[in-house]
Amino acid sequence: MKKTFEMIVKGKTQKPVPPPLEGICRKNELKLIGVTLNENPCNWDTQFENMMNKASSRLYILRVCKYYGYSLHELTVLFNSLIMSLFSYAIEVWACASESKYLCQIDKFCKRALRYGYTISFVPIME
Repeated sequence: MKKTFEMIVKGKTQKPVPPPLEGICRKNELKLIGVTLNENPCNWDTQFENMMNKASSRLYILRVCKYYGYSLHELTVLFNSLIMSLFSYAIEVWACASESKYLCQIDKFCKRALRYGYTISFVPIME
């Protein structure tokens, strides 16, 4: 029971929230299989913040590899496997968050990686 949580997903409904179940903790956010879900289905701020933090920390690996002389092709393979996999993981879940404030963050990050020479090409997510 220590690992059991309850989260009520509500949109713009005005219905009253049911009382919490006895012995089960109610949370506003839950992380399931690497995706942070919020009680508001339109709010993906925490998920994107987590993704961008992970991607930024993994960019350091590319910087070190570039310093040691990895070719641009090898850096691109690393970029796609380490960073782009973060952005495409569980896209079926968070793809509904097609607001430009989220997708433009990913585009800016990828443009920066292209400018630093960590990848060969850039395909914008937000078109």
